[in-house]
Amino acid sequence: MPVKKAFAEATFVVFELDLDAPVDPSPMFLPSGMKLSQILPATTYERAVGHWLNLGLPRERIDMLKPAIVAITSQMTAASKNGYSTDLGVDRHFWDRATRDVKSRDALETIADQMTAMTAAPNDEQISLLDYLLHQDDVGSSEISSMVASWSRGDIGFFEQMAMERRHRWPQAFSVLLDKRNESWMPKSWT
Repeated sequence: MPVKKAFAEATFVVFELDLDAPVDPSPMFLPSGMKLSQILPATTYERAVGHWLNLGLPRERIDMLKPAIVAITSQMTAASKNGYSTDLGVDRHFWDRATRDVKSRDALETIADQMTAMTAAPNDEQISLLDYLLHQDDVGSSEISSMVASWSRGDIGFFEQMAMERRHRWPQAFSVLLDKRNESWMPKSWT
């Protein structure tokens, strides 16, 4: 497999995120004094709380979070309940292996950078994303299954189609998530 060969030959490996860095949760939260119930339509809020509680998440936490974070947390929690774990992901595997193999590592961004990018979209797009996931019985967990299956097959077309569809639905969010993040990675160089 080319990835394993490239990794084995590398002395320096660059990852998307530093998986050992402490997480700054501040980009996930609404401004002080604001509640999720104040910015979501009532039906979306009720549906979000229902899914949140069904997933076993703490009721008091949902009102403090930005809509995109509620969406991501709900989707990732549902996926976790279906057996998916970030601890078993490709990045985690190679990050830990780089440590064991004493390879130098660096990262393109911090988790706080990623959280900021995910919540940089205007509220209407964040609300639309949340509403989109809430209208799926599994809160989008099956999408993750489809992504894993497509990645395993090397089906790039699946991801191109998904990116195009999401860019159409949430143009400002995906401009930040795809274009601006990739542009910010470009100046990085390692010697």
